[in-house]
Amino acid sequence: MNIAIVEDLEKDCEWLAGRLEKYMSSRHLNYQLYTYKQAEDFVAALDTITFQIVFMDMYLADMTGMEAALILRQKDRDCKLIILTISDEFLYQGYQVNACHYLLKPASDRDFSEAMERCMLKPAYEVPYLDILLDGMPLQLNTETILYLQVEKRNVMIQTIGKPLLVPGPFHSLSDVLSADSRFLLILRGLLINMDHVTNVSDELITMKNGDALPYNIRNRKQIQQAYRNYIFNKMGENS
Repeated sequence: MNIAIVEDLEKDCEWLAGRLEKYMSSRHLNYQLYTYKQAEDFVAALDTITFQIVFMDMYLADMTGMEAALILRQKDRDCKLIILTISDEFLYQGYQVNACHYLLKPASDRDFSEAMERCMLKPAYEVPYLDILLDGMPLQLNTETILYLQVEKRNVMIQTIGKPLLVPGPFHSLSDVLSADSRFLLILRGLLINMDHVTNVSDELITMKNGDALPYNIRNRKQIQQAYRNYIFNKMGENS
């Protein structure tokens, strides 16, 4: 997600950036941070960047934070806006721009955490990362990059968007973890797919985005096809 801090005081910007890094890391949430000292620069960025969270200082030179917030709301109704101010005089105007929280300066760690909780962030997936051993070294694998897992002798081959990874150990040690995530579907004994990367389902094969055509259990054909349709239907409902 993209997060912006619009703040002309460097010490306040650094404080926010530090708290944000700690908060997001503790929850395994990926983000890109953008900082702006002038509201005009932030408003210009709205033409090319969609922000999920914006920390907006009210007292800025030239264009004020409230003026920038009004422009933000004209372009984006969903962005979570957190107002930064030294007084509560903008409380009423905050309703006009649908601010989700206020941070009164100087803010405490508790104030910051409360503001972030108001944003109701959560990982995009039930299992955002998979802990594996690769060449004897522990690694957290972003599950979004996984196309499918397959048994390969006494190892597990994880086909990712980039390349295949050979992980030692039983298949169930990884598949049991991923099965808690609605994206993943067991289509054959020793073969688990990420439905986000499926391009076609025929009566015999499931084709993935990299072109791999995978066989699936013909006996459970209807159940597997129905599970995939349900997943796509539910996903469309979430995105609508």
